[in-house]
Amino acid sequence: MSSGISFSKIISILLSVVVLIIIIFMFSITTNFNKINIIDLSVLATFIFNGLIWLFLLIKETNKRPFSLMMINWAFCILFFFMAPVVQYTNFLFPWVGNRSDDIILYANICLFVWTIFIIIGSFFAKRSKTNNLKNAKTIYLSFSLILILTIFNILIMFWNVYNVGFANIFSRATRSFIILEERSITILISHLSQAIAYFAFIYALLYVKKNRKGFLFMFINGIALLISCFPTALSRHAAAVIYFGILLISTKLFRIKGVFLTVLLFSFIIVFPFMEVFRNLSIQDIDILGYLSNVFSNISSIWLGGGYDAYSNFTLVIEYVKQYGPTWGYQLLGVLFFFIPRAIWPLKPIGTGAFIASSLGWRFTNISAPLPAEGFINFGIFGLILFAFILGYAITRADEYYWKNMINGSKENITNFSVIYPVCVMFLFFIYRGDLLSSYAYLMAYIFVWFVISRRFFIHI
Repeated sequence: MSSGISFSKIISILLSVVVLIIIIFMFSITTNFNKINIIDLSVLATFIFNGLIWLFLLIKETNKRPFSLMMINWAFCILFFFMAPVVQYTNFLFPWVGNRSDDIILYANICLFVWTIFIIIGSFFAKRSKTNNLKNAKTIYLSFSLILILTIFNILIMFWNVYNVGFANIFSRATRSFIILEERSITILISHLSQAIAYFAFIYALLYVKKNRKGFLFMFINGIALLISCFPTALSRHAAAVIYFGILLISTKLFRIKGVFLTVLLFSFIIVFPFMEVFRNLSIQDIDILGYLSNVFSNISSIWLGGGYDAYSNFTLVIEYVKQYGPTWGYQLLGVLFFFIPRAIWPLKPIGTGAFIASSLGWRFTNISAPLPAEGFINFGIFGLILFAFILGYAITRADEYYWKNMINGSKENITNFSVIYPVCVMFLFFIYRGDLLSSYAYLMAYIFVWFVISRRFFIHI
């Protein structure tokens, strides 16, 4: 094989990952083994049925490509719609709501099966609709003026962050936040625009070095500036994943080996990201890092019961809301599409779906997720779920085909605009899937906007 690794080794890697997950999974289930007799086997069967389908589709995709949007799609389904909810169901403890009735779980699992079918249908239509005849992406020329201007912006962003937060506070999420404007949505948007500029400044400097074998000083400066402005433990988990996984996907050949990306991704979401949660509430000097890491490993089964894995639980809440009050008929979707309009101008602007559901239940804590199937369901009911699934399957298949077609046909020196934004989209899909869509879409648009401006003819000559 061109990647230099045998098919049998790929299968070994995948089986190792699956065995690791099963061990964690079974350990979690046995924590309530004495209550196993009251578990509805038909409910468990629907979980296992969906889980096996997703596992088959994930392995199939992993054998096809080293990484892809579709791989993220099936990996999320396994982690958040199979692994986590089965552990929660067998422990009778779903995040935020405690136990769930068998009827609502059965209905949710049927909906997720329908979701899967229409993703596959959307993917099928994408492959049939001239995807194979897509034009080759044009190679971009990276000018020195682009690298210089981006480096200046990156340095200014670094000093701006240090000035507002203080150098000692910039390494923990609990101590680095600051208010730019009273309008929270604008503050968040500006923050993510600055993160996107810092990220692309380093990426383009890195690609400039790879292509021209010079400019190492600019790459080093941009790397330091990015690390200070966007230190991993100072970011939300999705932001850290987008930036640092994005860099790895572009810079290292290791992730071109089939199975490696999936293994690292699963390990990160099972071990690394739960560990990073401690930086959300404590400054870095107040954290016993070794002690907390040991606690993560010793309580690994309980992680599946926490709010970080609330996607399935919140999906059932959305289903119950729609059954009682009906769908919003696109109102939530309008908030997503016009996220950039300040609430001062649009007082009735929708809030995120997770917060909307929590508020409807009278909860004080409203920072909960709303997975992508729930977004489709709350907007247009089961038809919305089908529509969102079809569009998702169609869009990510076209993107995957386009990226890997150009990767295979082009030489390793070729750098295209799409090859720069694609790794960002791969990592953002996990965040978009978990939701809610309002915040995740706004964050993604910040990156796409910066990439779009940079990739125009201002500095890059196609």
